[in-house]
Amino acid sequence: MLDRFLKQFGKQNGEKREERVSESAETASGAPQLPDGEDIEDFDHPGRNVPPKPVKSPDEPTTLVFANSKGGVGKSTVAFLSCLKLALKRPDCLIEFIDLDRQATTSESLYRFANKKFRLISDPEFLLASGGVNNARIYQHLKSGFQLKSENEKRFVFFDTPAGTTPTEYSFMLDTDYLFVPTSASDADLGATKKFLSRLYDANPLINGGKIKFLPTVVVIPNLLEDRTEILTIYRNLREFPCFLGHPIFYSKVFRTTFNYGISDHNVVDLLRITEDFGDWLVNIVCDHSLTSYTPSTLHQI
Repeated sequence: MLDRFLKQFGKQNGEKREERVSESAETASGAPQLPDGEDIEDFDHPGRNVPPKPVKSPDEPTTLVFANSKGGVGKSTVAFLSCLKLALKRPDCLIEFIDLDRQATTSESLYRFANKKFRLISDPEFLLASGGVNNARIYQHLKSGFQLKSENEKRFVFFDTPAGTTPTEYSFMLDTDYLFVPTSASDADLGATKKFLSRLYDANPLINGGKIKFLPTVVVIPNLLEDRTEILTIYRNLREFPCFLGHPIFYSKVFRTTFNYGISDHNVVDLLRITEDFGDWLVNIVCDHSLTSYTPSTLHQI
C-alpha cells in the first residue's frame, strides 16, 4: 500500500496544486526567522547543564516521541505526517510506529500504509490495566534483538502519546533520542507547554526522581499557526528553556481530513504537500545527529 501511495504522491506532486493547497503552502513557504534585534537572554536553568547523550551503537534504534500534556496541539497529526515523510524519503529504513493513545486514531489511519519496512507495533502490554504506560515493556521492545540487514539500514521508532502525558509517568521518553513538543500560539497551549517543559527540566527529586543524567533532544514545534508573528509569540513565551525551536507548521483546512480514510489517499497527499518544508526539515534533523549535537542554553531556532 505504501508503494502505491508513493507512486501517487510522486505523480501528483509534480502537478499543479489545487488552489486551496497552494494558498496554504504559500503562507508557509520560506525559512522562518526571528526578527532582527530579538535578544536571547541568558537564563539560569537547571536543564542547561544536562550533558548530551552518549553515542549509540549502530544497531540501536533512533527513537522519536511526540508529546505534550495538552490535548489539541496537533501531536497526532505531526506524528502522522512525520513518520510517513520519513518512510517516503528513506525507503531503505525500517520504521516502527507505536501508538500509546488508547483512541488509536493515528495507528488506525496509518494501518493501510503498513508493509515490511513500515510497521505498526501493537502490544497490549505497552499500556497498564490502570491506563498508564508500561515503561518497562517499552524499554524491553527497544532493546529487543533486532538485527539490521545492512550497514545502510537504520531503525526508527515513533511514539504518539495521549493528552495528559507527563515526564514522570512516561519516564521512557527521557531516554529517547528526540522529543518533539508541538504547540500553537494560544495562551492555553503555551501555558500547558511551559508546564510540560518545566517538569521535563526540573531537577527537583520529586519530579523525575532526581536522576536526570541525559535528556533527549527536545524540539518545540510551532504548530497550527495563522501567521509568522505567532512564531515570535511562541519564542518569547518559551525562550527560557534549553531546547530547540523547530520548523513551523501553518494551519490549513486540509488538517481536518488528516485521519479520514477510504478509497482515495488524496487527503494524505494534500497534507504532505502543504507540510513539505516541515517534512524535509524533520528528515534532515533525525537523519543527521550532528545538527543537534549540542545543548543550547536557551530556546534556539534550528
